[in-house]
Amino acid sequence: MNSMNNSLAQLTEPAHHGPTNDSLIIQNLRQQLADALQLLGRLPESSQSTMEDHIYITTNRRLQKVYFQDILWIESDRNYVTIYTSTQVYAVHLPISKVEEKLPKSLFSRIHKSFIVASRKVDFIRRNQVGLRREHETKLIPLGAQFKKSFIQSFGRTILKHKSYNY
Repeated sequence: MNSMNNSLAQLTEPAHHGPTNDSLIIQNLRQQLADALQLLGRLPESSQSTMEDHIYITTNRRLQKVYFQDILWIESDRNYVTIYTSTQVYAVHLPISKVEEKLPKSLFSRIHKSFIVASRKVDFIRRNQVGLRREHETKLIPLGAQFKKSFIQSFGRTILKHKSYNY
């Protein structure tokens, strides 16, 4: 961190001795940069760029690593969730809200009070359903009205549609 501050100090040194106004601007910029670095150091680890690519779940009396890329969808039944991957199914005693907190929002979307889907694994979206492929079959998952708008918007610029068609 100290070498970074030294490098930054060299970059902000004036090339020539100009008017006093330039010195005040540079001093102000140095202080703003120091404040920003200090704030960055206080951010919790979850806010920093070191994002994990997996979670650990407790299932069948063991701690199991599950990679985000393998998760297709998560289904809830009260305080239990079932995590469906491309090859396995895991039952976990946790409410869906706790699982949702641990998943990266850039990869997963809550689409119903009882379902979370891996956004990249979505095959199609119908008016009130989402289709996901698992092995040789398609799983139809309900798309809840309160989640629909934000879910559709999460696909942003990747949607090509006819003007008259609404999901």
